[in-house]
Amino acid sequence: MAQASNTAGGAPAASNSDAPASENRSIINTQRMVFGMGKEEIEYTPEQMDWTMEEGKQTLWVMNRTLSQIAFKVKCSNNKAFWVNPVFGTVESGGAAEIEVHRNGNKPLKNNDKIVVCTAKYNTENGPLNRFFKLPTTTTEEKEIRQRTVALPSQDQQRATAPAPVDNQMELMRC
Repeated sequence: MAQASNTAGGAPAASNSDAPASENRSIINTQRMVFGMGKEEIEYTPEQMDWTMEEGKQTLWVMNRTLSQIAFKVKCSNNKAFWVNPVFGTVESGGAAEIEVHRNGNKPLKNNDKIVVCTAKYNTENGPLNRFFKLPTTTTEEKEIRQRTVALPSQDQQRATAPAPVDNQMELMRC
């Protein structure tokens, strides 16, 4: 599982003793899914996955912007059309988890297909992850990642938008 540091957004600006305190603050994008108190949040990218009818693989990122380690469990509404790796994992504070989402092209998508990521604060004293999520005392937050089928352009549409043929001759230019 990949770990990444929190380098995007939310990093404090460098201190300048001559500037007022209000100018030393970073602007934080507040249009994210927020869980917890204050600046603690878990961010999901992308929030929707678009698929063609073919098999494929996409990456779902779970970024932990909280001050605690979190555990995650990924569930699929249509296990014949999708599978994920890993199903369980942990993310350190300021880190990120990379989750592979695989699509089986032989199975059609349904209108309500989704992947649900369950997250909860976690430490190793809580025991194995598969048992942790079954405990009645485990409180989870859930995020739905919608799955959608998109049509490939027809051959006529592809020809209409295709670039003009390129002449393979090179022309030398003087500067």
